[in-house]
Amino acid sequence: MIHLRCLPGVAAMFLAAILAVVAAGPAAALSCRRPDLARTFQMADQSTDTYVIVLGELDFDVSQLPGNDRPGNKGQELTAKLHGRIVTRTDYSDWIDRPITLNVQCVSAWCGSVPAGEDLLMFLRQSGAGYTLDVGPCGGYVFLRPDHNLIALARNCLAGGPCEPR
Repeated sequence: MIHLRCLPGVAAMFLAAILAVVAAGPAAALSCRRPDLARTFQMADQSTDTYVIVLGELDFDVSQLPGNDRPGNKGQELTAKLHGRIVTRTDYSDWIDRPITLNVQCVSAWCGSVPAGEDLLMFLRQSGAGYTLDVGPCGGYVFLRPDHNLIALARNCLAGGPCEPR
């Protein structure tokens, strides 16, 4: 058996390597898959929760979003006003204006974010208390400035048509 005290150069290198890994933990980059509407649809469809797809915008104080500058941030819930329409297989619902909950999640130093006043395609989780938008650091339930193709894919997924992740 080799004891580290017998090899001071190796012990020092070993200790330096461990300290480098520990110190680099918060500085390491968060690795995320590119958000994909079809993958999000499949996750929502397989969930025990009920989701609706909404095209609209949110009104809230963005300064209340948790920052990415605090390692170990737990995230938070905020209230936002939703202005939008539920996407259906062929059309949209009537306009809805209602408060929803933003469930902003964090992983270590990285927190989710969502803009106010921008066109969004959102997967809202429905509960007895209303609607919740889960906003994680890797995205997935929110698609910024959706184009016609993205909305058409959402409708296609809702209608049971081809809905394959990229």
